[in-house]
Amino acid sequence: MSASLYNAVKQRLYSRYIAPTEKKTALNAGIEIELPIVNLRREAVDFSSAAELRGMLNRERWPDFIDRKTLSKTLLHILGIADKGLRKRGKNEEIFLRPLYDRAEQLQSPAREYYDRLAADEKQEALILDYAALN
Repeated sequence: MSASLYNAVKQRLYSRYIAPTEKKTALNAGIEIELPIVNLRREAVDFSSAAELRGMLNRERWPDFIDRKTLSKTLLHILGIADKGLRKRGKNEEIFLRPLYDRAEQLQSPAREYYDRLAADEKQEALILDYAALN
């Protein structure tokens, strides 16, 4: 991602999500993140929806146009914005973001971990119990 594009995205995120939280008029605040799927190289892609892309990523089938390092950097930047906004609220809600930092750095998700464990021949019943926190 070029520096000018990165700065444009950074400014857009700030103006849309941080600047509104700086106003003192609202009693409640929240974060809404819209991340459109953009193929800057305009290459052909083999998915038709965000849900299909999410499924591909969870199964470690990364499309060629996704640069993992840039994606991780972008996710960490978004988490930083969310952290800053939550800290401004002063309710210690930013602690809920902590697990997401490792996931963003490693580009790992619970679904990806689940598929990896299935591939390692772990029993599905054991995985279900782990994710349900019953054992």
